[in-house]
Amino acid sequence: MISIGCVFVGLSVYSNTHAEIKFDKILQQHSGIHFNNQINEDSVHNFLNFANDNDLDLYVVSGGNEFDRNSARHRDRLYINDGRGNFHLSSNLPNIQTSGLRVIAGDYDNDGDLDLFVGGRVVPGRYPQAPNSYLLNNHHGRFTDVTQQRAKGIGAIGMVTDADFVDVDNDGDLDLLLVGEWMPITVFENIDGNFVDVTKKLGLADSTGWWLSLAHGDFDRDGDTDFVAGNIGLNNKYQPTHRQSLSIYANDFDGNASLDLVLAINKNHHLLPVRGATMFCRTSPGIEAEIPYIQSVCGSGFAKYLLVRKISHGVNVESGNIQPFDDY
Repeated sequence: MISIGCVFVGLSVYSNTHAEIKFDKILQQHSGIHFNNQINEDSVHNFLNFANDNDLDLYVVSGGNEFDRNSARHRDRLYINDGRGNFHLSSNLPNIQTSGLRVIAGDYDNDGDLDLFVGGRVVPGRYPQAPNSYLLNNHHGRFTDVTQQRAKGIGAIGMVTDADFVDVDNDGDLDLLLVGEWMPITVFENIDGNFVDVTKKLGLADSTGWWLSLAHGDFDRDGDTDFVAGNIGLNNKYQPTHRQSLSIYANDFDGNASLDLVLAINKNHHLLPVRGATMFCRTSPGIEAEIPYIQSVCGSGFAKYLLVRKISHGVNVESGNIQPFDDY
């Protein structure tokens, strides 16, 4: 990774070693930071004045699927600018140890400094289980995890891909919008510094999709704030709709201590796996021995077997209309 002026480049853990050495040398010469790129997989960063001292500091989010979900390599880092362009690793950050993809800043409590939302992207090896996300309060440059006190519903909200602090209800404080994979467009209203989920109240509970991006602005120039959310689009093989929804089920179907996935289409009130039993057994070979039992009990109802015998104890994520929404 290098930081020269206002440029920051994050390298993959498995990038070229010779290039890493060259980048580290350049980085030390120009910023005083030494990053060991073999330690972390950095997914996103943010240059902002976290210390409230008129220069830009650096927050780095670690992510990816390469490491175990409990690995210290997923720990985020905060680097404070000493005012001369030299960055030093700060201890003023709690142990944010999640595989993330997004960090946004906003003064949600109106105390004059920038607070943070850190969105968890994935639990390595446990897709589609929801990772931890965090709300961090900034008090004179020291960050505290206040998720449980101020935003309980945010902790395991889903696989977050984008977020935005914005005053949705025009009451003078920042609310929080979130989107992600297998998530609805989610809105948390800021009520006296506490974030309350108002997604259902705003009519967005059925907006589940594979959301990837979020933006706001007065796009029609009528004086209020409009929002744009980017979904996966129409160029996907499943083509789900509200009437024919796509669902994902995850469990250790074959007993090998890892999650197996089943994608299913709900067609005419019948759950139909996207892949049949033969294909499923290729990825979960331990279940093949049970096929005769499946056929004798359920006939051709492979989906029924999965639903009754396994799915009810695993992870179930329903998805609605995975295509661009004209009204969002």
